[in-house]
Amino acid sequence: MEHFARENGITPKQVRELIKATGNDRAALTASAKQLKTVLQGDPLRASRGN
Repeated sequence: MEHFARENGITPKQVRELIKATGNDRAALTASAKQLKTVLQGDPLRASRGN
C-alpha cells in the first residue's frame, strides 16, 4: 500500500479510501489515484475530463 501511495503521489490513507470506493482492481485504483491527485492539485476541470 505504501509503495502504491508513493508511486501515485497520494497518502496511504487515501489509498485505503480508494480501495473502499473502487475495489482491488489495480487499473481502476491507478486511474482513481491519478484523478484524486489532479483534484488535489487544484484542477477539477481537468479531472472531470479524465485527462
